[in-house]
Amino acid sequence: MADERQYHGALQKLVQRLKVVAEGDRATVGDLLDEARHVSFHALALAPALMVVTPLSAIPGLSAAGGIVIFLICGQHLFGRDRLWLPHTMTERQLDRSKLERSFKVASTIARRLDRLCRPRLAFLVRPPMRAILNAVCAILGICMPIMELIPTSSSLIASVVVLLQLALITEDGLLVAIGLTVLGLIPFALSSLITAVSG
Repeated sequence: MADERQYHGALQKLVQRLKVVAEGDRATVGDLLDEARHVSFHALALAPALMVVTPLSAIPGLSAAGGIVIFLICGQHLFGRDRLWLPHTMTERQLDRSKLERSFKVASTIARRLDRLCRPRLAFLVRPPMRAILNAVCAILGICMPIMELIPTSSSLIASVVVLLQLALITEDGLLVAIGLTVLGLIPFALSSLITAVSG
């Protein structure tokens, strides 16, 4: 069994590293991704998903951009690319500092709670071939996010699934996979209820 200590606080450590970058005079999407790259590949995919879950998703176009970044990261990993390619227009997108501060407060709370729960278990859900399948699911969800941005909160719901699945791969916690896939299955019903309520 994997040593649980190496996974302790994994998400909080990632959020803290991103927060340090965001405290600089100028923070771009590329700056955050460069920092996440030093943690792990899955942290690289987790970073844009976290941005969409937090209040940063209120920035017009950010959910769509985050989804495309998730798609490109997970897609390139599936095809075994050693070097990640992202469009320059995305990586150079500057982020509002006040929104970043609010977002990292939310992200820190989420990270602290999730890290308390994470530990290696249900290993069959986070080992090959499931790892590739989960990355493929995240890639598909990422490409759906620009479309779903038209429906309020839908992108954040989809991003929350990506957060759970990528965190599961970082911490080797198969229970998070089960929870993430359950949430994914419930999203259509939640969106249907939301659309009915808005149109009614």
